[in-house]
Amino acid sequence: FGNIGQELAAEDQLDRANFWYYFEVARRAAKRIGAPLWFYYQGHQLFYKPSFDTYTFTASRMMANAALLYGAKQISAYVEFDGFVDPATGGEGVHFKEQKKLNEETAMLGNTLMALECHRVIHDESVVNDSKYQKEWEEICCFMADSELLEGELPRRISVSELSDPYGHRYLLVLNRDYREENHFCLKLKEAANIYKTSEETGQESLVYPAVRKLRGHLTAGS
Repeated sequence: FGNIGQELAAEDQLDRANFWYYFEVARRAAKRIGAPLWFYYQGHQLFYKPSFDTYTFTASRMMANAALLYGAKQISAYVEFDGFVDPATGGEGVHFKEQKKLNEETAMLGNTLMALECHRVIHDESVVNDSKYQKEWEEICCFMADSELLEGELPRRISVSELSDPYGHRYLLVLNRDYREENHFCLKLKEAANIYKTSEETGQESLVYPAVRKLRGHLTAGS
């Protein structure tokens, strides 16, 4: 949420950012050499850089979840000033409670996520790369036509990742890229399937929808 070398408008959020192109390049490079992907997300407002939008912690949540979307096996928050710890007192910083909750939720999903391989990440049509990397982006990005599990169109600012474990189980990770507003979504499956959900509170999987072709859900901002 600093300058990031692009002229971005606040109303576009990160729809036109090179963020997504860089992630896809990193995902493919890591897969090619068999290395885990490690991502640092921004943990607070960088006061010494010009910003295109007002920072809130939901932006950090969205960036952290975006890394998981692309199969990252390690995520860390880059933070200075009083993000998590108050440098003057050593007490809690302004985002301490929110970061603690994000850490706990990610840890609960960790046993599942660590075993998964990311095959593709698909964005809705609001993600547009009109930078100098436009041609490269069009060559490597995935579309709904590439999906093995879904059909139709994705709702605005919804991204999905298709993953699998060593036993052939298929997983969908769904991200609300909107870091200001909640998002309701409906995903259409190509075939009927039993839908299980991994709990962010316990890490356990449970059946939520038996033999359905539509997956409905609600995501808070950046989740």
